Amino acid sequence: KKSTQVFILCDKRVDASIVLISFRGTEPFDPDDWNTDIDYSWYKIPKMGRIHMGFLEALGLGNRIQVSTLQFHLQGHSLKRSYSATEVNYDTSSLFVERKDGSLEMDKENAYYVVRSKLKDLLHEHKKAKFIVTGHSLGGALAVLFPAVLLFHKEEELLKRLLGVYTFGQPRVGDQQFERFMEDHLCHPKSKYLRVVYCNDLVPRLPYDNKIFLYKHFGTCLYYDSLYIEQV
Repeated sequence: KKSTQVFILCDKRVDASIVLISFRGTEPFDPDDWNTDIDYSWYKIPKMGRIHMGFLEALGLGNRIQVSTLQFHLQGHSLKRSYSATEVNYDTSSLFVERKDGSLEMDKENAYYVVRSKLKDLLHEHKKAKFIVTGHSLGGALAVLFPAVLLFHKEEELLKRLLGVYTFGQPRVGDQQFERFMEDHLCHPKSKYLRVVYCNDLVPRLPYDNKIFLYKHFGTCLYYDSLYIEQV
């Protein structure tokens, strides 16, 4: 069974300045993690571009077997209201749990919604805090994708408190349109996104950026050679 692990912590118990969200990286002996890293399939989101389907699945935003589940999550449907049976078709029924009154409520136990809900609670509790999203390898891809989906869902109040996105050994996440979308929102007027790469790490070279697969990196890259010396 595929799972996504994420750690959320504050720098102080009271009046915190930083909320840190860290997505776990690829585990060396986990075939599901490696299958996600080397997967080349994508899903196109209007105005946003093509995004790696495996990373969307890892964030709990649907699955490729029922493509309509991806459409439902990425159309920004509200979690706060209930749905009638006529609003839910067979393909999306797995996204819902039944209330006592017979109405359906979207299941909130997917990684993206759990993290978003916890983040809102912590930022409400710590009025002056900003948040950082980070991750290594597969976790780096999810660290990029999390604020991207916040942007798509128009979570402006949350994004005002985003301090930065910092990834380590992160694979490519989307195509050139996604690159432009993220550059516009994360890298201007001041870059909030830093991508750390070690020269002998295979994962940042995946998925390929050739004419067939079209995946692109973006943002500021901090590249380190085999002696761990930063290269300009």
